[in-house]
Amino acid sequence: MTTAARSHTEVVQVSDAKFARVRWADFLTGEQLPVNLYMKLDKNRYGLTFLAQERLEKARLMLQDPSEAPWLYFLAQERTLLMKQLSAELLNVIGGVRPRSAHESLALLGEFAHQYHEAVVASGIGAATMPEGRLMAEGISHLLKNERELVQLMLGLESDELHRLCPAFLTAFLSGLIVSRMSWGTRTTLEHTALGGLLCDIGLLRLPLNLRQKKSYQLDEKETLMWQEHPRLGVEMLDESTWIPESIKQIVYQHHELMNGKGFPGQLTGYYIYPMAKVVGFAQAFAEFLLSHQLSALEGIRIFLRRPEVVERYDQQVIRTFLGCFVYKAPKQRREGGV
Repeated sequence: MTTAARSHTEVVQVSDAKFARVRWADFLTGEQLPVNLYMKLDKNRYGLTFLAQERLEKARLMLQDPSEAPWLYFLAQERTLLMKQLSAELLNVIGGVRPRSAHESLALLGEFAHQYHEAVVASGIGAATMPEGRLMAEGISHLLKNERELVQLMLGLESDELHRLCPAFLTAFLSGLIVSRMSWGTRTTLEHTALGGLLCDIGLLRLPLNLRQKKSYQLDEKETLMWQEHPRLGVEMLDESTWIPESIKQIVYQHHELMNGKGFPGQLTGYYIYPMAKVVGFAQAFAEFLLSHQLSALEGIRIFLRRPEVVERYDQQVIRTFLGCFVYKAPKQRREGGV
């Protein structure tokens, strides 16, 4: 049997709920993953495409339904194996063992963050997720060392390429980018802000599924009040883990506070809002604007920052620093100090 034919003849009937997915990216070409990978053929129906430890070939994906590209599927119970492999790849990049281009590094880190986020959704925050969370934040810090190339890459990404990034990761990445330019930014604050950005909406998991699936404009008054509880619920979840620092809990609790006092849950105004929460709140709003309007980063900057409510809601230093990220200057030497 040819390898090309296999994906159509070796078909398994398994509930969609038992599968998770990984996005195809160029950094996977030639790699060997520890899980079987499938293409989705129909509801509850999958075709085996790559065996575990088989070298990945992009050409074989030409058989896939274009509507499903670029996703491949694996059994969700094997996510730990995949995370271990991605962790090793990311550590090789951070340690300089296997340098990659900014484009490949961003794709690798984005996929790692996606799998980490999905693991948290499935199992919650616990000791098992601690190393991956810290590694994700460290990966963003490492990526930002080559800020000029990275910013040029971000500006060049089209809307469809941005949509390939996990929304939570885009928030985390933009948050790290801003903090890297702040006068108070250290490696620790950058990493805590990035992880806070990834986890900021974790409290939504404690809301009913039908509520989480609605858009904000679809919520009635009662549902809106329930939805606004998610920062508090998120902190309750983080309190169950001893490894989460207080700074990340403050980000999760305050990331929906606004400078004009019209945010939640505390209706805090400018000075009283935690600085890292100001950054994450702005980064999340910008990320959601890009994705919901299907804009490139450059288009989004031009349109988003002209909106009057943006000026009212978000910290002006955060906005100026964000804009400064796209006017290249040699970055300041990052301090190694604490929060």
